[in-house]
Amino acid sequence: MENDYSFSVKYVNENILKKSKIYYISFEKAVYGKYTFESDAKKDIQNVINKLKQIGISAVGGKAIENGNDYSIEIEYVNKVDNLSNPSKNPLYSISNYFCEETFPFEDNVLKEGEKRNQSFSKAGINVIHNWAYPIDNDWSFSTDFAVKNIYKNGNFISKEFYIKRYTNSQDFDFENEAKKSMEEKVSNFNNAGLYVVSSKVYETGNNYSFYIDYIEKQNIPKSAE
Repeated sequence: MENDYSFSVKYVNENILKKSKIYYISFEKAVYGKYTFESDAKKDIQNVINKLKQIGISAVGGKAIENGNDYSIEIEYVNKVDNLSNPSKNPLYSISNYFCEETFPFEDNVLKEGEKRNQSFSKAGINVIHNWAYPIDNDWSFSTDFAVKNIYKNGNFISKEFYIKRYTNSQDFDFENEAKKSMEEKVSNFNNAGLYVVSSKVYETGNNYSFYIDYIEKQNIPKSAE
């Protein structure tokens, strides 16, 4: 680290609840979000740490780092492993990312829109960590970092509890307003069925129009899974 010094620690902690079980602690890093200014990334570090702690991810520190022409937050967190030389990493949560493809005219507008969409994640029981804006052509859209529970069976990963999936309508429409009306009806039906919609968009298909819907779907997990 140039002219400075640092140190790392690896240690063993015996699990007193199971006399024969020993686990290890590994310090790992993850990167979240994008910010135009380094100062904005620094201001949001503690907020990200607090959100991770609320969902059971033991974040111990963070810093702002360069990410292309922007800045991101690098978080250091604690992960329990079975073996330091060949870790069996079974974290309770995974950090996933959703990129919206809808476009909005201004960065401030898209950040507000991203926060509105957080309601869909909350209704599904998903913890949102961070929203950030990114440019698309001459407009903007938003991205969402969120934590979703991992499901294991006999110590092996089998699925995440939730996935974001896309429904693409098979019918084409002659007019844009017809496609929009059908899309709005299906969005309402999806939400009422517990398939919480995070984004939907009408798009051109040659001389016609169609639409897609991005929604949150809970996976059917076997009862025997951990």
